[in-house]
Amino acid sequence: MNESQETLIKQEALDTQEALIKQDALVEQDSLVEQDTFVKKTKKSIFQKSALYFAAGSIILAIASVIYLVLNIDTLGWENPISASLLASTFFFLFVSLVLVVIGTTNIPSFKVGED
Repeated sequence: MNESQETLIKQEALDTQEALIKQDALVEQDSLVEQDTFVKKTKKSIFQKSALYFAAGSIILAIASVIYLVLNIDTLGWENPISASLLASTFFFLFVSLVLVVIGTTNIPSFKVGED
């Protein structure tokens, strides 16, 4: 390679790097514009608060199901219907708690007419 080819390659690399920097700057400006929108936080209703409490209770029940299964798996065996039902109840309680946590933590707007 001669010196002019090396200079040309370095110039192309610099141009590419400058283009990427400009593109990153545009993306950052777009994300800053999106962050300026304000979402008013609403007060949680009694139903959302109770959903969080039921989610905690569901997690406790899932843990209790696993503990009971671990303690009794030697006597029951994996093919026993009780073992299967304990596994199913653990799965059920975990996913019920997931849904209830989402319901309890979601920012639900007020749909009352005349409120700001």
